[in-house]
Amino acid sequence: MAQIDKIKAKIDWLKDILKILIAVLIATCAGICKLYLNNIFNELFYIGILIINILCFLIPMFVEKINTLIKKIGDL
Repeated sequence: MAQIDKIKAKIDWLKDILKILIAVLIATCAGICKLYLNNIFNELFYIGILIINILCFLIPMFVEKINTLIKKIGDL
């Protein structure tokens, strides 16, 4: 049972990180939209676009890791 509890704790931790990443993605998109609508194309705009691209690669990685751990629980 200890192995299952460790995996569940890791899943909970990963889900919390995933929630934070999604919140950052939404906030960054809103900021980029505001800058775009105000025709402000400075460093912050391009850094925001870079952050959005990075998050679009990180989020599926976290989802895949969570799914892998869920399948591991099923195998136990």
